[in-house]
Amino acid sequence: MLSFSTLLLRAYYNEIGWNEDNLYANISRSSSVPPTLSLQISKAPTDIFYASYALDALPQLNGGVSYITSSIPLKGISPSRTVPLHNMVDHFRVFPPPKRPSPSEEEYLAGDLVIPARDYLLYSRLHFPTLHLSGLATTKLSPGWQASLMFMHSPATGVRGFGVGAGSGSGISESGSSSANPATQGAGNGASSSSTSPCQSTIVTPPPPPGNVILSLQQDTGRYSTEYTYSATDGMLGFRGLYNFGLTEATLTADEPLLLHDRETPTTTTAAQDLLVDKQTRIDEEEAMEGGLRGRFSAGGEIYFSRKQRSLGGESSSPMT
Repeated sequence: MLSFSTLLLRAYYNEIGWNEDNLYANISRSSSVPPTLSLQISKAPTDIFYASYALDALPQLNGGVSYITSSIPLKGISPSRTVPLHNMVDHFRVFPPPKRPSPSEEEYLAGDLVIPARDYLLYSRLHFPTLHLSGLATTKLSPGWQASLMFMHSPATGVRGFGVGAGSGSGISESGSSSANPATQGAGNGASSSSTSPCQSTIVTPPPPPGNVILSLQQDTGRYSTEYTYSATDGMLGFRGLYNFGLTEATLTADEPLLLHDRETPTTTTAAQDLLVDKQTRIDEEEAMEGGLRGRFSAGGEIYFSRKQRSLGGESSSPMT
């Protein structure tokens, strides 16, 4: 199931009119499978501030405390007993055609144009037991541009080792000395020696990931989207691009109703809503593109260059629905 922070981030994108599905990074998101078993308890003291506590059991036991705040109230956030299950998981969906982002309506006060404040969302999480801190700050620069900053800070901690005897539940070897990781023993005196019996095993806790800062600049025009990234740790520059074929100017500016299963509260519908859903055009009923091809065809790719490692890499894909 989706984490509480992911639900808040998607609700924030929906409020500011940002289409996160029209990005190359999310092109196969519907087929993702959660790799962990998690228990989360979340609360919302106010309409713009949220807190969440999580305990993950797979692949290893860990947890975290998260805090999220946004510049605008987020709609659709309600108690878990009232949220439909399909809104809590990634599943197959037929997305409507992408639209060109439109600016917000102008507001006037006493004849003067009111410049709205810039929308933003701030997120941070403290992970246990590694005690590393991660966070996200995102803001909308214009109707078609968005900037994000992600960071991760890790404390300077060593790798811990625990010896497990066959007949005893302690970490003490048969010789009476504690069996620690040889790497940590040699760090202090330059030499190390350890004796481990065949019936003993060593459980090594992996070190936390290194600290890093990632900057991201995203552009969405409806017809195509681009993303520029920079990673400070290895000096890596990245570019992602996605192009949607067969979109006309009328498609980019049309205002189609959402599908029934994409609505926030689909438990009760009116006759007018049912009529809108019935008029929803199926993909195979849309106008054919050049060459008689029906459906939606998109092509995208990504390329990276590391300044420190002097390496270059890339990937491309072309999904069709």
